[in-house]
Amino acid sequence: AAAWLVGIIFSYVLNFAWVFKPEQKIQFKARFVRFSLASVLSISLNMLALSYIVERTDCDPFYVQMVLIPFIVVFNFATAKYWSLHRRSSDGKREELVS
Repeated sequence: AAAWLVGIIFSYVLNFAWVFKPEQKIQFKARFVRFSLASVLSISLNMLALSYIVERTDCDPFYVQMVLIPFIVVFNFATAKYWSLHRRSSDGKREELVS
């Protein structure tokens, strides 16, 4: 649990500061909570898909996970870009972090 928490914080900081390059400082309020929720959802979906596919096909879990990784990466990026790391402008509308 501690390693997962450290990983989430590290991922949040890198995504916020390096990937999306916002013009403001890192915020650990609502954005971090949404980022963490998206991570939990991602892990849950990955585990459900892996379990379902392995049980139905009797394929090796290693190879099934290798096929799932690109989908999980795209899901994580999309949730970060469009939900958890989105910012609101002064008029309350959402702004893109990436130009």
